[in-house]
Amino acid sequence: MDPWVTPTISAATAVVKNREQISKAWDRILAKTIGRGFNVAIVGEAGVGKTVLVDHLVGDAFTVNYSPPGQSSRIENDSRRLNKHRYKFSVVPGQPIHRDRIRDVDEVLTGKPHLDVVIY
Repeated sequence: MDPWVTPTISAATAVVKNREQISKAWDRILAKTIGRGFNVAIVGEAGVGKTVLVDHLVGDAFTVNYSPPGQSSRIENDSRRLNKHRYKFSVVPGQPIHRDRIRDVDEVLTGKPHLDVVIY
């Protein structure tokens, strides 16, 4: 066997086995070198499709086994790399106004890191 083939196969196998850790490390490298990306908050009334909107934006809704999520009870965070940019989505649950929802909205709108976009 060619002496160059075995190391190449071993390296490819290691990359496949550790792809999640490699992806996370790559995200950290990108954050340090090209910036933090965009922070997007999505707020609105209950049942209007805030999480479904994020699922469509990040491509999860186009998978074969996709089913729309149920009602959220806590802030949902998702971050993805799309079109060479990093996005962090924060979806605030839309249940009727109560102390927890007010706290969640305040946390997302005034917390760190600062927001670039708010979708209502």
